[in-house]
Amino acid sequence: MSATDESGAASGTTPQHALPGLLVLGGGGHGRVVAEAAFLSGRFSRLLVVDPQAAAGWSFPICPCVADETGIAAEPADWRFIAAVGDPALRRRLFEAYLHKGFAPASVLHPAAIVSPSAQVGRGVVVCAGAVVATLARLGDGVIVNHAAVVEHDGEVGAFAHLAPGAVLAGGASLGDGSFLGSNASIRHGMRVGPGVVIGNGAAVVADLPEPGTYGGTPARPLNKTTRPRESK
Repeated sequence: MSATDESGAASGTTPQHALPGLLVLGGGGHGRVVAEAAFLSGRFSRLLVVDPQAAAGWSFPICPCVADETGIAAEPADWRFIAAVGDPALRRRLFEAYLHKGFAPASVLHPAAIVSPSAQVGRGVVVCAGAVVATLARLGDGVIVNHAAVVEHDGEVGAFAHLAPGAVLAGGASLGDGSFLGSNASIRHGMRVGPGVVIGNGAAVVADLPEPGTYGGTPARPLNKTTRPRESK
């Protein structure tokens, strides 16, 4: 799917009443970022955060929060959803659960992001303000491209992977399914990082990293195969 095809008609071409609502699954910091980006995009008629833990003390001016969607009689035909949590395994579970309920996923592209019209953007993707997704880049389902991160030309990001703020995937490089590229970390041109890899903040990947594990430093080297850096929720 191209960057111009996601989530229905583009803002400004469809009457507000014809646009779908958006269920934002997750009320943590990342969920609020996604809700705000969705609001600014103008592609949704209404927004609702769904989070049983956040609902009771919710205070956020963009939209309300409920424990689950059953209380508002959300019909799948009228709403889209996006899994808005940092943890890749939980993000995948939420994505699959709402697909099973019959809801269609939407991607949220902040209006201050730059997404090439030739890029391929999967379902349920978030591209935050200041991020760049360049020519012929490919983003799998459930990907997060956080603030000021860059996916350069011909880069590939696997399903449910996450580029943290300021991370750079150079041209022709790839980041595997469920992997995490930390803040201000980089992957050299053409390098391949496999699935289930965690790359710490500021690290520089200058060789292929096919094995799951946690890597850090310059050049990136194995640190601890079981420890995942803290991610936004």
